[in-house]
Amino acid sequence: MPSLYFYAAEEDHPLLLDMVFQPRLGFRVFETQSRLNEEIRQFDKAEDVLDEWWSSTGHTLALLAPGSRATPAFRKIRLRGASFRPGDYDFRCEGWGLIHLDVGRMTDGRLFRSTVGHNTEKRALALVDTYRRLGSPEAWDWDAVTTGARALIQEIRKAAPVKARSRPVLPGAHRASQASLVLDPT
Repeated sequence: MPSLYFYAAEEDHPLLLDMVFQPRLGFRVFETQSRLNEEIRQFDKAEDVLDEWWSSTGHTLALLAPGSRATPAFRKIRLRGASFRPGDYDFRCEGWGLIHLDVGRMTDGRLFRSTVGHNTEKRALALVDTYRRLGSPEAWDWDAVTTGARALIQEIRKAAPVKARSRPVLPGAHRASQASLVLDPT
């Protein structure tokens, strides 16, 4: 799975989302997991994602690159357990060629890595029997997926003033690391 690990503090979230929503990149942006008893939302601007991130614990997005041909699948999950009522559910956004952005959290003075990643056609073909619900990997335009992911990765690298080992460190994370925040290497 091609990916980039990088560091982004909360202060970097607007910068990161401005990259995601650049008209030049043309991503369609979805939440990866819906709110309880609601459907998946598509976001049209960075401010909507920021409002969601500041009110939730999850900082993940599913990006659909332009020209990908296929579309995400929204799988309904029935939730069980002591904290749920009968009939509670949520949806998950899935698809072979989605690009995933997972922004690391800060806990106890440690900033955990963020990730941009996506499947390859080879990996998807190897797993198709395991995840039949995702349909055919051949429905995706893998060049479009790779081009979209590379463009976002390039933007992140350009915006990072420094690296920690080989990982780009966005400006807010860099300032925080200078003031005692530890960049967790895991």
